This record gives sequence, structure tokens and C-alpha cells, in this order.
Amino acid sequence: MSIAGGLSLLALFSPRLSQTQTSAEHSEEIASGKRIYESCIGCHRVGSDSSSGPNLIGLGYGEIVSSLHEYKSYKKVNIMMNQVALSLTDSQIRSVARYLSSQRSAF
Repeated sequence: MSIAGGLSLLALFSPRLSQTQTSAEHSEEIASGKRIYESCIGCHRVGSDSSSGPNLIGLGYGEIVSSLHEYKSYKKVNIMMNQVALSLTDSQIRSVARYLSSQRSAF
């Protein structure tokens, strides 16, 4: 991979604001991610029990983006998560990752 390609990947997974993203745009991205996440809390709730999915609050931005893309491409296989990831655009994946990574877990 070239240095430019590596830097592009770094920028993609960086939780910091891009140079062109304003504070208002960042806030809207987080708000959008929260709206998307609300459909996930049936399985991914804070303090989740063993019958549901893992708690996602506070995970790293890159970890969430990478994981959702792996579900979307079937590198990770889980019938429910594959369908959820396929239904999300790249922008929606970034928004939900931005929201989840901006939250602090109570656990």
C-alpha cells in the first residue's frame, strides 16, 4: 500500500473532525447516528444480558466502522448483522460509529 493510500485509510478511521467538517456537521452526524442506533437497542442495549448482543457504547470509531463493513461484505457472518449492515450506507455506518464512539459506557 502506498503512503497516500495509508493516509487515506487513517483519515477514514480517524475519530477527529476532518478539516472540512464543521462543529455543526459533526453534531448532526452524531445525532443521525443516535437515530440509527435506536433501532439497534433491542439487541445492543447498555448492560445487555446474555440473550442479546454486546454493548456497543464507547467502542472505538474505527472498530465499529470496520466491523460493520465486515458484516456488510460477509467477512463476518451473522444473519441479523449481515442484513443490518447491508441496509446501511457508508455515511450511515460512519454516523452510527461516530455516535457510539462518542458515548461513554457506564460499565
